[in-house]
Amino acid sequence: MHIGLDHRAVFECAVVVGRDAAGPKVDALADRWMISQYCNNFPPFRQLIAVSKTGDPTGAYFTYEFVMPNIRLNDYAKFGVWRDGYYMSTDEFIGGDFYGTGVFAFDRAKMLVGDPTASFIYFSLPSANAPNRLGNLLPADLDGLNAPPSGAPNIFVGYSATEYGDAQDAIRLFDFHADFTNPANSTFTERAGSPLSVPAFDPTSPPERTDIFQPAPGEALDSQSDRLMYRVAYRNFGTHDSLVFNQTVRVTPVSEQYRAGVRIYELRRNLLSVPPFSPFTVHEAATLNGNGDGVNRWIGSAAQDHQGNLAVGYSYGNANKKPAIYYTGKLAAEPSGTFRDEVALIGGTGV
Repeated sequence: MHIGLDHRAVFECAVVVGRDAAGPKVDALADRWMISQYCNNFPPFRQLIAVSKTGDPTGAYFTYEFVMPNIRLNDYAKFGVWRDGYYMSTDEFIGGDFYGTGVFAFDRAKMLVGDPTASFIYFSLPSANAPNRLGNLLPADLDGLNAPPSGAPNIFVGYSATEYGDAQDAIRLFDFHADFTNPANSTFTERAGSPLSVPAFDPTSPPERTDIFQPAPGEALDSQSDRLMYRVAYRNFGTHDSLVFNQTVRVTPVSEQYRAGVRIYELRRNLLSVPPFSPFTVHEAATLNGNGDGVNRWIGSAAQDHQGNLAVGYSYGNANKKPAIYYTGKLAAEPSGTFRDEVALIGGTGV
């Protein structure tokens, strides 16, 4: 564990903006906006975070430049808003070599008021298995105005897969308990009941980034199948809470041309149990594959509304169909595994 306190009041780093940009985000409990980006100008690297002073995203911001606790690159940062902190996961690299996962908790209470002593708590999770990366851990990110139960730690979600040498295809859940008053008491531990068995899936894809073909003259696209897709959407429904997320999976045999589908999950936990914080169970684990129509579906994003209705959007296309964005969903009362007919949100007009 590392306790971080090293930032300036203004951004002084050159930044690279691309697919790894981590913001903006809404902190609904405080009616604020949070924007973040990493700085990789020179080591030690930085994580830049700005928190709006009001609910106006075009107004003034408190700004922080957090120096990372080592020389490892804080790549692919993904954030989750929680009642006690802003939580972040990163892929860590030393040069071009993958090292493992970094998990962070930033002191939300201080950052909301512009306190220059705002700090972070950090755990390093080295990995000898670069393809696995714990499924690229993602922090739970609050949706809605019902806060997580008092004292509930933030939940980081990953996966295991037999293709990576793991014992089973499963979802893994970790509790990050951050104690900003006594940081040495902070813990990052795998939850009771984890890993959670789910229907078999294959997270592998062809080598390099040439997975998904599109019409000429378009180049092959990256399916990003080795990691869970951002976000892990959390909602508190009073009687239970839920986590909704997705990943890209292979839906054709390895011996055939690669096709990608979207595996969508909903995990639920009973909040009325005694003692509280019972284990999560798998409520939904369905694969959206178009019933074998030969079209790829990949890089999804999923969430629920306040009634528990679920929606998921994703990229859609193949060598004959220009990349588009499609979506589908289900009502809370509909059976697990039952999704509506998909609909085009934006039809592809180019490659």
